[in-house]
Amino acid sequence: MKPDKTCSCGAPIKFVHGGGGKTIPLNLDSEERRYYRNEDRNQWEHNLTYVNHFADCPDRDKHRKEKK
Repeated sequence: MKPDKTCSCGAPIKFVHGGGGKTIPLNLDSEERRYYRNEDRNQWEHNLTYVNHFADCPDRDKHRKEKK
């Protein structure tokens, strides 16, 4: 996955749509394949997962919006 931007901390991030019209920044260097058994098709499949960038961003407080 190609990055959309670079965070102010220097990390490459990708934005995805979350609930309520918000976007979520993901750490692109945290890609992990998670395998699961699909019982309907009787085979193993995988999903790519990424960590939310705010989980470990040292600049996360700079990007938080004030609640009204």
